[in-house]
Amino acid sequence: MTFSASLDFSSHSPEQIKQLRRAAVQFLYQFDRNAQAFFREESFVDFCQQNELNEKLVEPLRAFASLCIDEIAFFDSWIEKKSENWSVSRMARVDVSILRVCLCELRFRPKVKAAIVIADAAEIAKEFGSERSQSFVHGILDGVYKEFLTANS
Repeated sequence: MTFSASLDFSSHSPEQIKQLRRAAVQFLYQFDRNAQAFFREESFVDFCQQNELNEKLVEPLRAFASLCIDEIAFFDSWIEKKSENWSVSRMARVDVSILRVCLCELRFRPKVKAAIVIADAAEIAKEFGSERSQSFVHGILDGVYKEFLTANS
């Protein structure tokens, strides 16, 4: 599967990439809670300032969050497909934010190891979500990734 957009975090350490994932989840959660329809630069700048984001992570986060937002409909269709009879609108907002961010990374970072993204997503879900979030997020991401692989074989 070839995509015109891509995410390049090659100049960042694994710990910085984990920070990017968490910040992207938090930004998308805020985006969703504020019922925004598109990426707003002023919201992003406010988010970075409020969270005292490391300056080196601002530009990659901007690209990551913007790409996630641009592709929400695509990610939501996959989430609903794998969640069996659940619409995204009925799911916990934090779980949806985690799923969107990690699906974005799996789609637009073709060289990333899926197991690392999925494991980190489960950890983020454990940290920010409910007691059921971890297994829910892991199950959806694993199912979507396996289907991505099948579709691209």
